[in-house]
Amino acid sequence: MRPHLRPALLTAGFAGAAALALVAPGNLVMRLAFGKLDDPALGRQLLLTVLGLLLALATVRYGTRPREPRPDGTVRPSPWARAATWGAAGVPVLGFSVPHLLWGLGVPFGVAGPSAAGLADLSGSPVYWG
Repeated sequence: MRPHLRPALLTAGFAGAAALALVAPGNLVMRLAFGKLDDPALGRQLLLTVLGLLLALATVRYGTRPREPRPDGTVRPSPWARAATWGAAGVPVLGFSVPHLLWGLGVPFGVAGPSAAGLADLSGSPVYWG
């Protein structure tokens, strides 16, 4: 395979996987969390999520395959794969911890109306900070 084609295929694979797994399902997590299982769009959202995850797995497998087989049979991931893994692990942590830290400090980040009044109770709660 031509060396300039591999990065293009990896980029296209990860972009397609992100679109299928993150964008196409829309509010799938909220539907599942609040028990809206009778919605006809739920099956389509689950299918798109599964297809996105399968495309991501296939892209990672393609990206981590060794160019030359190693004698012991192990596969060492590329540096970009390690960076992508740390990024994928860090983004949800930051997406969860930053708003909760702001709420604990009393900043009504993304909270509207009567829910903002309950934020003052969080700052003194050891359970919340734990």
